[in-house]
Amino acid sequence: MEGRISMSSKELSRLEVITKVHEKQLTISQATEYLGLSQRQVKRLSKRLKAEGAKELVSRQGGKRSNHQLATGLKDLALGLIRDLEID
Repeated sequence: MEGRISMSSKELSRLEVITKVHEKQLTISQATEYLGLSQRQVKRLSKRLKAEGAKELVSRQGGKRSNHQLATGLKDLALGLIRDLEID
């Protein structure tokens, strides 16, 4: 029994296009135009889809914090300091 996969609309459209490439309804060149990716990236996604299924097209970054995100509370502290310095 397979579990459910949660995909964004972008990931779902990738799945549809790559599936059409597998069914030979689209060429890799056409897929690159639809997805805005390079041929190498489309081939890589196609290979992952064949090997592991649709779950491999889901972003692996889901749920992780950005590397550039400010520490919790730092934004509020900075905004508070700015408000204190403002002259009305």
